[in-house]
Amino acid sequence: MSIKAVLFDLDGTLINSLPLILYAAKLTHEQMQLPYDEDYLRSTIGLPIVNTAAKLAGKRSQEYLEVYSSFCNRHQEKLIKVYPYIREMLTDLKQKGIALAVVTARRRQSTETILGFLGLQDYFQTIVCAEDTEKHKPEPEPALLALENLAIEPVAAVMVGDSPYDIDCGNAAGCATVAVTWGMGDEETLSMFKPSAMFNDAQALKKWLLKQ
Repeated sequence: MSIKAVLFDLDGTLINSLPLILYAAKLTHEQMQLPYDEDYLRSTIGLPIVNTAAKLAGKRSQEYLEVYSSFCNRHQEKLIKVYPYIREMLTDLKQKGIALAVVTARRRQSTETILGFLGLQDYFQTIVCAEDTEKHKPEPEPALLALENLAIEPVAAVMVGDSPYDIDCGNAAGCATVAVTWGMGDEETLSMFKPSAMFNDAQALKKWLLKQ
């Protein structure tokens, strides 16, 4: 295949935000006196926080969103890091003329703030966030919207992510898919969702993408 675009998930793929997500969630549950189940919270990463808040806090979901966002905003610059070799990979892909996109379940304000303070925003020609589609991962709509914005057909694109939601989204959209194991997903689980390829470090991923 000849790759013209790569669609990247954000959390667990480009950035290590897990320490922030779990810390902010724990503080939120303590402040709101809600039960805290870390395993369940881990399983929801990759889904829109609005959906998660509704399940965790019910009628208090708006309060949950406000408290959680406040803790995230307070601690994100200290706790979020870019994974090793990600900047080099993005630089080399962009220099080759491959269009790059972020396809995330994060809300836009949070996404743009994070990409901004990490200095990643200029790599991407389009960013699709939770507010941009009615249906979310694992449905194909987010990936299809990114490709529409880039004017590139799915057969010429690759979706890269660390969760089953990402792989299902890319497969349903007609893209090739790559699972990465440095985020939330383990190799055994991710392989069940039939990615086109799987990698455990960004250097190997970069080499594969540049050869396609």
